[in-house]
Amino acid sequence: MAKKIPFHLNIRTLILLATLVIAAALGAYLYAEYLGAQKTLANLQKVYQMDQADDLTADLNLQSSNVWQFLTDASLTQNQASIDQDGKTAFDKALSDLDQLQKSDSKRNPVYSAYRTHLKSFWDVGVRMKSAYRLSKKSGDAVMAQFDEAGQQIQDDLTSLNTSFQKARLVLKEKLLSAQASAAFWQEILGALVVILMLAVGFWVAGRLTRALNEEIKSLKTLASKEGDLTVRLKTTSNDELGEMALWFNAFLEKLQAILSGIRDTTFKSRRLGEHLASAATESAEVVSQISSSVSKMRNEVVHLNLDIAGATSSVEQIMASIKSLAAQVNQQFQSIEKSSASIEQIMASVSSVAKIAESRASGMTKIVELIRGGSQKVTSTNNIIQEISHAADDMMQMVDIINNISAQTNLLAINASIEAAHAGESGKGFAVVAGEIRKLAEGTSVNANRIGSSLKTTLGRVALALKAGQESGEALGVISTEVDSFSQALAEVSSSMGELSQAGGEILTSIETLVHTSESVRSASEEMSTGTQEILKAFHGIKSVASVNQEEIHTIVANTEKMNTVSLRVSAFGNQNRYNNSILAMELEQFNLGASGVDEKAAAQIGIDWSDVLSVGISSMDGEHKELFKRINALLVALLGGSSGSSVKDLLKAVREYAQFHFGDEEKLQQKYNYPKYTQHKELHNAFLVELDKIGRRLEAEGFNTSILILIQDKVVQWLLEHIARVDKDYGNFITSLPA
Repeated sequence: MAKKIPFHLNIRTLILLATLVIAAALGAYLYAEYLGAQKTLANLQKVYQMDQADDLTADLNLQSSNVWQFLTDASLTQNQASIDQDGKTAFDKALSDLDQLQKSDSKRNPVYSAYRTHLKSFWDVGVRMKSAYRLSKKSGDAVMAQFDEAGQQIQDDLTSLNTSFQKARLVLKEKLLSAQASAAFWQEILGALVVILMLAVGFWVAGRLTRALNEEIKSLKTLASKEGDLTVRLKTTSNDELGEMALWFNAFLEKLQAILSGIRDTTFKSRRLGEHLASAATESAEVVSQISSSVSKMRNEVVHLNLDIAGATSSVEQIMASIKSLAAQVNQQFQSIEKSSASIEQIMASVSSVAKIAESRASGMTKIVELIRGGSQKVTSTNNIIQEISHAADDMMQMVDIINNISAQTNLLAINASIEAAHAGESGKGFAVVAGEIRKLAEGTSVNANRIGSSLKTTLGRVALALKAGQESGEALGVISTEVDSFSQALAEVSSSMGELSQAGGEILTSIETLVHTSESVRSASEEMSTGTQEILKAFHGIKSVASVNQEEIHTIVANTEKMNTVSLRVSAFGNQNRYNNSILAMELEQFNLGASGVDEKAAAQIGIDWSDVLSVGISSMDGEHKELFKRINALLVALLGGSSGSSVKDLLKAVREYAQFHFGDEEKLQQKYNYPKYTQHKELHNAFLVELDKIGRRLEAEGFNTSILILIQDKVVQWLLEHIARVDKDYGNFITSLPA
């Protein structure tokens, strides 16, 4: 850093002095303007008062004319209202205007007083003029002459007053123009002086600053002409702000040189790691490509396997359907056999019953035959009796005919007797009565004989029917007897056949029992086959489901492998791009002269993280603990990426957890000591990190070390701590270092 030069005015003081000089000049100029404005304002005030006086004088002239007019009208018209109202109003207004003029312009009070006297005299004469005209025209004309003379006096006073106002206005206008001209002259003089002074001060300040800036520009040109040589520093030639700026710019160059040196070293490491990354990405892409090819072949095999399993499952399902159909048929056959067995048993029971009935009825049939034969004989006897009854009935019909003939002859004799009795007269009345009774008896006998005849005819008809029925019954009994003999013989044959049928039925029952046992065995076997086939089908379905899941998983693996292949290719491309970018960045940094580099080429290619002063929080104790924490994190990261055993990773993770808890405690005490406002949030972040570490530890115990845990530790431990130190801890460091000592 350059040594300080002798004392000079700094830029701030220089600009302040120039500003004060310019401000003083402007103040003088503004004060002169103020004085001129005050004079102008006073003159303008006088002009305003003169304008008011003109207005009042004009109104006074108007009111005087009104008084003249109203008083003249009142004298001619003898209208008292013109005097008391209109004339009086105009007179009072004229006096009011006169009072205002006297208040605003006391210099002309004598003129105003004379006018007031003349106005009152004018009023008095005008009032008397009305009374004079009422007395006589001559008296009125005399008073009007006085009135006109007084009015002319008022007009003369007003003319004199207006002339005085015009003269005063002209004098005031000349003064105002003279004052404005004088003010404009001095404004030009002062303005020119102010401009000259400002230019002089400006040139002086510009020259002062330009000389200093030219020196700085020369230094900057020298810095720029060295092709980014950050070892060059600006020369300080003044002890003002420009000199201080040069000092701080040199400090900035030193900081920039340190930062770019760090970037150069980091770029060198990144370049080496980028080369390894590109190589590893290429190998990874090749391996993933091989895996993708193998998985594709496996996918094809799985597809064929799924087709075979589907075919086998379909065949088993068909077998299962056939077995179910066979089992149903066996069950149906078994049920039919059971029903047949029951039916045959019922038939056998019926056959036995029929045999017994046939045997019992065979003995009864003989009796029936004998009864039928006896019945046939009785029917024959009955038919003979009916024939005899029929002959007797015929005889009775002949007897009825005889009775009817006798009755007819008797009736004829009675009629003849009646006729003869009628011929006999009185002597024949008794005989007529007898003849009448005989006639009645003959008629009654004829009626009864007819009834008997009718009954006999009916009886003969029925006897004929009974005879016919008896003959038919005899014939039927003959037929029945013949059929009963045949039935008896048939019943004997049935009884014999039933015995044979009963014996055959027993043999059938024995065969059916054997068939039942066989069907039961077949049914049991079919059920066992169905159960076994169901288990086989279930197993095939399970295999099919597993095969389907496997196929889906294989598809997923193929898709993921394709994605991995794409990602690997992208990683390889990114690795090459990263290597290219690092090379370009290294070449860009080589354009700067940053001094010698202290990076070991062997260490540059090693895995791990290094402490950088960029992460410093500005508190040495905390930076020391952060460095120790970085060492432990670096050891954990090297173990993770170097493929160490799970137990080694557990121990290193435990060491990071223990030291993190210790460090968090110190940080929280420090924050409490200085009343850090974000202490609560900071502590919550610490607690959440420790909880996350415990979860990772438990998962490591349960699952062992794997890639998922590796990524989790890198993300939740290494990256979190780096971000926490670089951002969150920086905040409390800035807060504490900004506090007054």
